[in-house]
Amino acid sequence: MSARSNEREMFIMHFDFRLAAATVMWSAAVAQAGEPKEPHLDVHVSIVNGKVRTGSIDASDPKNPVITPGARVFGAEFGKIIPDYTDEPGFEGTNLPAGAGIGFNVLAQLGAWNGGGFEPADETITIAVDIGNPGLPSITTGTGFVAGFDFAVADLSGVFHQHLDFLLNAAGEGPAPADGVYLLTLELTSGNTGSLPSRPFWIVFNQNSDEEMHDAAIDWVNEHLVPAPGVGAAAAVIGCAWLKRRRRLAAASGGKGAV
Repeated sequence: MSARSNEREMFIMHFDFRLAAATVMWSAAVAQAGEPKEPHLDVHVSIVNGKVRTGSIDASDPKNPVITPGARVFGAEFGKIIPDYTDEPGFEGTNLPAGAGIGFNVLAQLGAWNGGGFEPADETITIAVDIGNPGLPSITTGTGFVAGFDFAVADLSGVFHQHLDFLLNAAGEGPAPADGVYLLTLELTSGNTGSLPSRPFWIVFNQNSDEEMHDAAIDWVNEHLVPAPGVGAAAAVIGCAWLKRRRRLAAASGGKGAV
């Protein structure tokens, strides 16, 4: 086992402790600095006319959440607390049938931004309920479709709020994932309600790149993938949202598609 692999294994073993400690320290630093609270945007999940639908939800004010139906492009930043890791965006369901299970599938190989589009990435992403707990479900992206798993169940009020863990893996036995912008193509499912899967949606992840590059990739996704009909177009383009701190809400309203 390489030194990098051993280091990564130790990281995963102690993930929960490190994440909890880092979160407390980060939160305290923000509070001490008196920084204003950023908008907090998650993937909104609903079922409309027998089909799962994505949207965005700004829950920065939990008493007055702002839902934008139909949003299909989201984003996140790796490494804000732990290297190569994020648990954003989260997923929040409302007005669902009580007991509705929500799951996901990966629809295409991870994409890597090349300055003018996305090409197949050598890196992969592991998606887990809790990456520090090997007894819970997890999958890793591959060269195409990868079946996911149910990760949330609506309560008796038809509501849930859940975060998944996303961990960027280095290509092969490489020492670390390459810096850049990565594209994950997903769909949401609800098998126990008999609902059809959602239309494809995308998460654009930034790994230590400048915001200008992230912004350019986000704009490209909104222009080229959101209007495209079906999974085949997305897979062909790879084979692509937003979370620009300065333009987060504007990007959410611009990344819509018909359900």
